[in-house]
Amino acid sequence: MLLTFSKGFRVSVSKRILALCLLPLLSFVISGCLSEEQSPPEIIGSTVRTVIDPVIVPKAKPVVIKKPDITDIPADWIPPSYLEDKNRWKGIVIHHSASAYGDATHEHKYHLSRGWDGLGYQFVINNGVIKNGYGKPDGLVEVGYRWRQQKTGSHCRANGDSSNYWNKYTIGICLIGDFEKTYPTQAQMRSLAKLVRFLQQRYNIPTSQIRGHESVKPTKCPGRKFSMTKFKQML
Repeated sequence: MLLTFSKGFRVSVSKRILALCLLPLLSFVISGCLSEEQSPPEIIGSTVRTVIDPVIVPKAKPVVIKKPDITDIPADWIPPSYLEDKNRWKGIVIHHSASAYGDATHEHKYHLSRGWDGLGYQFVINNGVIKNGYGKPDGLVEVGYRWRQQKTGSHCRANGDSSNYWNKYTIGICLIGDFEKTYPTQAQMRSLAKLVRFLQQRYNIPTSQIRGHESVKPTKCPGRKFSMTKFKQML
């Protein structure tokens, strides 16, 4: 049987066939664009839920605090064996000089001017500031005569303490600088950590007995910009 179609009918059928052919192509293009931005939706029952790719946050690396190396100790840190009493020293008291510059000689002269018999500290750690003929390299540890001779210190006496415990049985370490105004240098802190760790091990001094001057008597020493908490984390 020969079927005949009108011109209008043939055009309508052609458009429908063309639309059916283009529909899959358009669907492919659209889905391709969307796939670049997000994952395809997940269909659960009659509910469509878009799955968002999780954001991967890298884990923060732990802060590693390097402990001081006390295998290479300067010879003058060790007092003469015929004077040394390893059971004597019970603690360590940390001070600042409250001056922008100085060294052991500068502090020695200042203490003499106060009527003392010389430098009151056992150790002085320099900050590298050179002025008026005073000052030593940053982080340099100077050993005072009281340590070499194992004499009683003159750096910390609590109010009303007739026994003079803190001078007799604790080691005084002074860092040059005014830590109410500035922070200690990194070199000073490294030298301090090394020195204190050495003294701890040699004389069995617990970390709980490392103090700032202000914890013994009312004073601002060693200054608000010296963090005892952070320092103890270095030990």
